[in-house]
Amino acid sequence: MYYSGYGCGPRQWREQQMQLTPVNITDSGDEYTIQLYAPRLNKELFELTTQQDILTVKYKEDGQTDKTYYTRKEYRPEEIARSFDLKGKVEIDGIKATYSEGVLIIHLPKTEAAKKKAQSVNVS
Repeated sequence: MYYSGYGCGPRQWREQQMQLTPVNITDSGDEYTIQLYAPRLNKELFELTTQQDILTVKYKEDGQTDKTYYTRKEYRPEEIARSFDLKGKVEIDGIKATYSEGVLIIHLPKTEAAKKKAQSVNVS
């Protein structure tokens, strides 16, 4: 059964699956913090990797955890994939992550060069 009313047909379902998981990124001076909104997920299934100065966050369920038959399913947490270019500004060995209250929080300590304050230039 396909539900096609109100812009929610099979085509829109595919588009929804391709949407990115929302994030907030903050800069506290000594570190960047990524907050990735991911409610009701199993923290053991998150995979964070760095390669060539790219941080990749992946989450994939095995598909065997939920045997429920849905007549409609809009919330699909089965898979997440996000990548972030660190641009040489992060100490890779110091990256830490926690998962609490539906948010994956990734702490990215800055390199010394990235901590330098911007200099003002006088215009004459």
